[in-house]
Amino acid sequence: MEFLGFIRPDGSVGSRNHLLLISTDPAADKLCLKVADTIYNAVPVVYGPVRHQSFAKYLLAIINSPNVAGAVLLGIQSQGLSENIAREMSLIGKPVEVIDISAAGGPVQAVARSTRAAVSIAREISTYRRQLSLLSRLTLGIIYKEDTKIADLLLPCMRDIIENNNVRIVIAREVVDKKDKINSLHVVKKLGVDDPVGKDRGLYELELSKDPNEIMRSMVLKGVQVVLAATDSLFAGNNALVPVINITTDKNCYETLEDSIELNLSGLDYKRYDANEYRLLIINEIIATASGKLTKAETLML
Repeated sequence: MEFLGFIRPDGSVGSRNHLLLISTDPAADKLCLKVADTIYNAVPVVYGPVRHQSFAKYLLAIINSPNVAGAVLLGIQSQGLSENIAREMSLIGKPVEVIDISAAGGPVQAVARSTRAAVSIAREISTYRRQLSLLSRLTLGIIYKEDTKIADLLLPCMRDIIENNNVRIVIAREVVDKKDKINSLHVVKKLGVDDPVGKDRGLYELELSKDPNEIMRSMVLKGVQVVLAATDSLFAGNNALVPVINITTDKNCYETLEDSIELNLSGLDYKRYDANEYRLLIINEIIATASGKLTKAETLML
């Protein structure tokens, strides 16, 4: 199977083509948000209340996301972080520009220069075109909460894309029952915070956090390009870098959250077709989303 993605200079393939506006100093956070708000398809990444070392590590991981096409960094040049990140991005082959607030003559000029730089890079990356790539180039994230109906549909889907398409899946799951069918899949490796996804196909497991934002942050740092949320509850928010496909087998859940759920699987006819045949409904939605189909959250800009 194949999908249409953006092939990066390092060989990775993105499902999206985002420009990052990165603040490398707390003083630049508001300026970063202001510039990002004016640029099409731009994603702000603010410094916030974090330690410098942790943020530097986070940025090094996020600029390697296949869904990131380029970046503008706004901060204080003497800090060194902007230059280090820009150097890494240049090595990857992604366009990047550094704007120093002091050298620009203050915040007003820094915003103007950042905006012009962002416009330039946004125009450049807008020329990138999707190309056919094997599904094996996709790292799929799955968020799963124990549910028999979901498991019946998800298991054959996961087996198909792992065994027949050599896909790597990063899963965060909440499963109490040891007999849950998803547990029958072999886990290649349990991933810690700093552990990368291996090259081998198969299932890689993240520790499930109660905070959806923390789960998505971990998914992004592992290089996931698309996430499938199979929880029969609202996970629906959308991550700024990675599209989230929400699916449900619960009719009431869908009727309540229709504007946030991509795939309603509550009315399937199991007398006519078995769960294994319905796996293609999920696989096709994954491929379509990886190829550019917008999720509902993306369409609504949530």
